Amino acid sequence: MEFDSDGVRLHYELHGPETGVPVLLVHGFASDYQLNWVGTRWQETLVGANYRVIGLDCRGHGQSAKPHDPAAYAIDVMAADVRRLLDELSLLSVRYVGYSMGARIGLQSALDFPDRLYRAVLGGLGAFGRVEDAEAIA
Repeated sequence: MEFDSDGVRLHYELHGPETGVPVLLVHGFASDYQLNWVGTRWQETLVGANYRVIGLDCRGHGQSAKPHDPAAYAIDVMAADVRRLLDELSLLSVRYVGYSMGARIGLQSALDFPDRLYRAVLGGLGAFGRVEDAEAIA
């Protein structure tokens, strides 16, 4: 399935019972929904537990469009994609699972629209900002 997010065509998939609790899975950098969540059997596990799985291919990844403007890949822009997907699906809130880049997008989403993420699991988030302390770098 596809939707438009501010002029960028994004791909997503729906799996599991329509009445299941919605869980949004967002992949890491240089990956896609299939590689991060289907190949590792997370989708299968969640569907088996009767969750409604929503799998997003982030812009520039998988079956989604790949804009040429680097500004199109800012974390706040990609978080807005998440909000638009929730709007597209008429979902008030979801459980969010993100890995690496998907975790960064999830954190930004939680900051920008906290009422839309009921819970969030953020794996491989990494450090934020730059380390300025010379002793810490050494």
